[in-house]
Amino acid sequence: MFADFIKKISLRLINDEFNFIGVSGDGENISSETNVILMAKAVGGIMYVVGIADGSKRDLESYKIEIDKILDNINKNLHDFLCTRLVCINIISGNENAKEFVDKQEYFTDELLTKVWWYIDIENKNIMVPKGQP
Repeated sequence: MFADFIKKISLRLINDEFNFIGVSGDGENISSETNVILMAKAVGGIMYVVGIADGSKRDLESYKIEIDKILDNINKNLHDFLCTRLVCINIISGNENAKEFVDKQEYFTDELLTKVWWYIDIENKNIMVPKGQP
């Protein structure tokens, strides 16, 4: 179910001029083993990064550490993309533990970076936006 979801959403993001910056689980192709995709787009001086992770297959603490490292690297090179801000939207699916993980994440924003966490129930087609998240 997650693979079908990310195939659909990645096509929508590609149509909106996002580009893949990473796929995790089965090399570079989206498959039933894929547990993370990362896509990015620079527009109007802002670099947008969308991270989509399957919390039932992926350790979300390690995902958080990895996404923070990636965001740090992008932040160091923002000017190469003619950007001054970085916005990261993390969309997490999975089981109850994944939902609890997302619910505990804090909304972060400063002059350079904004990080948002949402939980998506793929089966019921619902997005849960935890308290304090935009």
